[in-house]
Amino acid sequence: MNLTTTLEIASSIMVSLGGAGVIIISVANYLANRIAIQLEDKYQLKLDKELEQYKANLEQCTYVTKNKFDVELETYRNPTKGIFEFIVTISTTINVY
Repeated sequence: MNLTTTLEIASSIMVSLGGAGVIIISVANYLANRIAIQLEDKYQLKLDKELEQYKANLEQCTYVTKNKFDVELETYRNPTKGIFEFIVTISTTINVY
């Protein structure tokens, strides 16, 4: 075996290892991107669920607040109506000179 043959064999081994390295790196990059996309989708799904739960909770709080407001308004409206009728009745029955 002479020096030229040895160099040819060594260079072909290095080229084949370099080609395999490129393939390994590209496959690893592809797999890493797929894993990242899947993790991002899972995280987005989790955030969407939390957002919908928050919206539902907020909607329920708004409904309770509106009902509470209506009840309080009715509570104040009834005595006010009675007091107004009382004042009208008194003012019509009392003669002021």
